Amino acid sequence: MRVITGLYKGGSLAAPKGLRTRPTASIVKESMFNIIRFSLQGQNVLDLFCGSGQLGIEALSGGAARAVFVDSCPRAVATVRRNLASLGVTSGFLVEKTDALRYIRVSRESFGVVFADPPYASTLLPQTLRALALFDILAPDGIIVCEHGAGEPLPLAEGWRLSVSKRHGIKRISILTHEGGNAE
Repeated sequence: MRVITGLYKGGSLAAPKGLRTRPTASIVKESMFNIIRFSLQGQNVLDLFCGSGQLGIEALSGGAARAVFVDSCPRAVATVRRNLASLGVTSGFLVEKTDALRYIRVSRESFGVVFADPPYASTLLPQTLRALALFDILAPDGIIVCEHGAGEPLPLAEGWRLSVSKRHGIKRISILTHEGGNAE
């Protein structure tokens, strides 16, 4: 895996060993960041179920002010730290080894972009979207970027709308905004 654009373009990223992670394919990541690139500038981003941290790192590379990486697996957290160090990223990030839903409940930060890429075919995406709506840690013009199975339903909480949805084989990228908000 490589960083595809921005400050760290071309930098190599490792994936956690021994995990059943699904690193986002380059073509899917490129499509995702083409859609949201103008939403990143100067924003705090939250990378939930971060795995290797590639989405949060890509956001930092593309102009995000700060990234918080959250994963409950020690190997994933160690991989994120190694990836950040190998790129020379020394500030503007926080790596948390905790459950994503717990982090949402206790966070005191506001985020302009939240990446939610939980394991497919689990109840974690609906639970995450409900928690994000309930605890409202998104900035008023914030967006949620979901990567999920193409056939998985995407439950929308009141006040949210599906702004963009793109299918990539068995995956789908869905971008949610507050009603009246804009993904670009």
